[in-house]
Amino acid sequence: MAVEAPPKPRIRYDPDHDILYMLFEEGPVDDTIEVAEDVFAEVRGGRIVGLEIWGAERIAEAMAEAIAVKLREALGRVSKKEG
Repeated sequence: MAVEAPPKPRIRYDPDHDILYMLFEEGPVDDTIEVAEDVFAEVRGGRIVGLEIWGAERIAEAMAEAIAVKLREALGRVSKKEG
């Protein structure tokens, strides 16, 4: 029995309002929940079907910095093991 792949998410960005929207599944929404400051999950049947991020540029910059910190930490551990 073949397993169906989930549909690819659709991503839109509104530069005028700096909002990033990711749609994972079409259809009506049961509820919208603020999961973090300026991050909203659209839910149907207990599943997240959409995600809206306000102030997307600010959040993307913070995410990039957090990733960079983790990479520097990981590279530091690798360098110490090799040295």
